[in-house]
Amino acid sequence: MNTATHSSHILLASDTVYAKIIYRGKNILSLNLSGITTMHELYSTVASTTKQLHGMVTLSLRNLTQGWNISRSLIISA
Repeated sequence: MNTATHSSHILLASDTVYAKIIYRGKNILSLNLSGITTMHELYSTVASTTKQLHGMVTLSLRNLTQGWNISRSLIISA
């Protein structure tokens, strides 16, 4: 089993994660993801779907399988 932690949050390939990007106070992206096992992979997936967006965003994640949620400020750059 491949697991990864980020501030004690574990991701399993069988988890479903809801990701939301907020930019300048507007929800601009909502995704349901599964099969992701690392936070790096999750961040990369979200960043690749927002290629035309640059700057500070808030990424909200909710692991629908395990029940935890987190929010992080990220800078998306070219």
